[in-house]
Amino acid sequence: MSTAIQSGGELLQPREQFQKAMSLEAEHIREAALSGARQQIERLAKENLIMSPPSFDFPNFVDQLFCLAEQLGSIYCTYLTENSLRFRSHEDALCDVILSRARCKVRMICARLSVACEERGSREVSPYGDTVEFPEIQAEGSSTQRWSVHFMNTPDKQEFTITAHTPTA
Repeated sequence: MSTAIQSGGELLQPREQFQKAMSLEAEHIREAALSGARQQIERLAKENLIMSPPSFDFPNFVDQLFCLAEQLGSIYCTYLTENSLRFRSHEDALCDVILSRARCKVRMICARLSVACEERGSREVSPYGDTVEFPEIQAEGSSTQRWSVHFMNTPDKQEFTITAHTPTA
């Protein structure tokens, strides 16, 4: 005989209990990953974007964004105000980074993305905006990850999205 458990006014059967527990566990894991991503973006911004201009490290910042996109599936950034950038992953808000000259810095990040995409995508990429897809080549020459990068870097719009497409086995 199976035992039903009352949850929030509804009677749950064992299978439903298991599914609800798994759903709650998945949500907990997702929230932990987003919290870690928030902290990582804030740390990267502080180390690479907020310091005085001679220490801006846009190549490192962009490389770290690819790592975050691999963990989260995607990372999106847009200019919010003159003193802030907004970072998101899919539909989840990660954080708003407060920094001086935000528009200038996101435009430099987009310019660096343009160079990185041109190097990795083996084609010419417009510095004002483009969409590029390319494989990540491992040391042995095999591709294990596909990437798509979309960015706009115009006077009216500054944003980028980096998406990791993990191959299915």
